[in-house]
Amino acid sequence: MIREQFSAPSLLPFIPNSAAAPLLLDIETTGLSSARDRIYLIGCAWETGQEGDLCRYELRQFFARNTDEEAAMLRAFLEFFPRFSSVVHFNGDRFDLPFIKKRALLLGLGEHPGYQALCNAESIDLCRIIKPYRSALGLPDGTQRSLEKLLNTGRTDEKNGGDLIKVYHGYERTRDAHARVMLLLHNADDVRGLPALSAAAPLLSFINEVRAGSCTISLLSASGHDYRTLAGDDCTEAYLSFSLSSPVPTALHHHQEGLYLQIEGSTGRLRAPLISCELKHFFRDYKNYDYLPAEDRAVHHSVSQFVDRSHRVQANAANCYVRKEGRFLPFPQLPKKYSLPDDLPVFRESCDSPSCFMEFRPEKEKDMGRYLSHVLKMLFS
Repeated sequence: MIREQFSAPSLLPFIPNSAAAPLLLDIETTGLSSARDRIYLIGCAWETGQEGDLCRYELRQFFARNTDEEAAMLRAFLEFFPRFSSVVHFNGDRFDLPFIKKRALLLGLGEHPGYQALCNAESIDLCRIIKPYRSALGLPDGTQRSLEKLLNTGRTDEKNGGDLIKVYHGYERTRDAHARVMLLLHNADDVRGLPALSAAAPLLSFINEVRAGSCTISLLSASGHDYRTLAGDDCTEAYLSFSLSSPVPTALHHHQEGLYLQIEGSTGRLRAPLISCELKHFFRDYKNYDYLPAEDRAVHHSVSQFVDRSHRVQANAANCYVRKEGRFLPFPQLPKKYSLPDDLPVFRESCDSPSCFMEFRPEKEKDMGRYLSHVLKMLFS
């Protein structure tokens, strides 16, 4: 059994519904099958007090020097566990907890009081908490390591659990001290990394505010810039700078469909391609419009009543539009169940086109601000 202390942020702000300080947990195994593989290391930590703005944690690691010691290691862990009523982990609902329980049953520890306590404990999976925000945070995958990299936790260990299986089997044969340190350090870093993930809480709150439309986003400037690609093509893009009502604790970078979003502190910038073309703005209430074939546009009945009947027909969804030439900003692909408001001047190529655009008019600050707000909501949905 290995013990040490360290300081880190409290996880309680991240998991406010937890009644008491939980046990932080991470395991290392010789494979993915709880039926044939073994647990060789269980790392855990818990808060023991305050140290300035941080919390003091005690780290404890239960280590099996070989697979024959797995039962004794599990028994020691189960004897230790009952003092806790909740456990925090990353993807432990799918891996760590089922693996421990299955191994305990196979090793005849199913009647141990600690096994019952583990089965009854509240499980708090940080992976599940983060999962709905993975795309909004720009995470390449759902691993703890990717989130730690986003939050700049300073972790330097580059190994993963799979890399260490060979290291452990080598340690079983040789008892190499360097291999043992490598195994313990990786697990300790996983456990110590759990409190560091509390830095994601303000980011999740910010994303929730953007999604709900309660985050104040103020346009600072909007401008167009010409550039030439390496292939020699002339292109134009727009820069929209903005400020936020409150700063984000960690820089956010998002890239989707040619849109580049960067937020640092309380300011941000959206870079978007500018498309020069002719597009159409469609009126949804087409029953109140007539289409004028000669002019290729729709006009409201209040106006079309003065047009000769031979020059107008009742409009339908496909021809109830006005055409506009100009420079346009693209919206990201509309998320499911997300619709742009009717009073937003949105343009399309056709009525059933999934791609939406808004005319780039820097002098119309209100329209540019509304475009920006909707793009952020769509990117963070």
